[in-house]
Amino acid sequence: MAETVKLNFDTDRLTINDWITIEEWRGASARAVRDFLAHLVVDPETDEPLPEDMALAAVGKMTGAQLGETMNQFVASLKKAKDSASGEALGS
Repeated sequence: MAETVKLNFDTDRLTINDWITIEEWRGASARAVRDFLAHLVVDPETDEPLPEDMALAAVGKMTGAQLGETMNQFVASLKKAKDSASGEALGS
């Protein structure tokens, strides 16, 4: 069984390069998806980002089912952030 990988989907942490990657997501290679998700991996106890080599290794061990669930959660967090930002813009 694959180990659990904790990712931080805090959209406040996403960089411009992250948003570009998200926009170009369709047709992205498996390597690009792995590298992007590794950027979001955090230590489960401290919530601090893991070193790149450890994060890449952790994401690389994910199963297809785990990847699907991870992507569903990520898309939901992006939608929530977008909806929140739209609401804030309307309220101002």
